[in-house]
Amino acid sequence: MVGLLFISRYASSLIRMPGITSLQRLSQIRKFGKSPLKSAIDLGEMHKPTNFQRRILVWAGSYKTAEEVPDRVSTAQLKRAMDLFRIRVNIGMVLSTVVGCVVMVYIGRKLRDEGVTLEGEGTKKREEWERLGAEERAKKAQ
Repeated sequence: MVGLLFISRYASSLIRMPGITSLQRLSQIRKFGKSPLKSAIDLGEMHKPTNFQRRILVWAGSYKTAEEVPDRVSTAQLKRAMDLFRIRVNIGMVLSTVVGCVVMVYIGRKLRDEGVTLEGEGTKKREEWERLGAEERAKKAQ
């Protein structure tokens, strides 16, 4: 029963790695009492945030001002703040895309009602180019 509890506690650390069998991983866990493959979050590693990361921590609501952010913050806290920032940026991009599409539909319908078409614009440009080309050929011929 105790062995089963021990194995279930560290089941996530029994990741298959090339060249290491599950029995070797179990023996490492029993020998050291913990998994040697702990993540940075489990180890509680600290990170010195840059000014941009300080602003993100404030924007995420972890701190009230950038001055309150300590010199070292946990990687887990920084990761959560960066994930929140990433999500907010993506939502902003989606909203700006939707607004841009609505504006383009509005402009297109307005131009359609005025009688402006892409075919008509292309025809006008082609006629102008043909006229300019004819003028240049006439100058060269003289």
